[in-house]
Amino acid sequence: MGLHDHHPEACASFTFHYVFASADLAGQVRRVRVDASEQGSSHKALLVELDWGA
Repeated sequence: MGLHDHHPEACASFTFHYVFASADLAGQVRRVRVDASEQGSSHKALLVELDWGA
């Protein structure tokens, strides 16, 4: 089922969001969040905060 499908046998809607980072960057990831403010699509912006001082 898609995010906006309304079918009686469907379970709660969910989506998957991924970030791929090199080994060099993985240790600098400080925060990851999904911008759920956009309601027009099942695709949401994934915001990644990096600590460049690390």
